[in-house]
Amino acid sequence: MRYLPVTLLSLALIAVSGCAVNSVQAYSGDARPVGETAVVRALDDERFTLGFTSYADFAGGDMSDFKSVGNSWIGYPKEMTMLPGRYLVMTHCATGAYYAFPSFMFMARAGKSYEVKCQYVKGELGKIEVVAREVDDNVEGT
Repeated sequence: MRYLPVTLLSLALIAVSGCAVNSVQAYSGDARPVGETAVVRALDDERFTLGFTSYADFAGGDMSDFKSVGNSWIGYPKEMTMLPGRYLVMTHCATGAYYAFPSFMFMARAGKSYEVKCQYVKGELGKIEVVAREVDDNVEGT
C-alpha cells in the first residue's frame, strides 16, 4: 500500500510526458484561414533536432515580451502558426548530449511557409546558428 502514491505519480508523469505539443498557434483567438497566417516548421537532420521555445513580436515594440511555447518538460513544438509580422524566435537545437538556444529574426508573410534548421557556424568551432527560409505558399494540408 505504501508504494501506491509512487506508482500513481509515475503513471501521471508518463501520461503527461506523452502529451508533448507538436504544433502551436502563436496568436490569441480563433484559428484563422490559411491565407491569413504564416507557418514556421522546425526541420531535423542527421545532426540536429530542433524545436521552438518562445517568440517575441516586434509589432508591440517591446522585445522583452517573450511568449513561451515549449520547454524541456512539455516538449518543443515543431511548428508554429503565426500572424504576419516581424518576430524574434528562440529555438532549442540539440545534438547528442549537447544543446544550444540560438535565435533568429524573420518577417512572417501571410500565406507563406518557412523552414528552420540548426547548423554549425562556418569557421567558428562549436558555435550553432539557426537559419530560416521561405519555402512556398502555405497550402492547406501541408
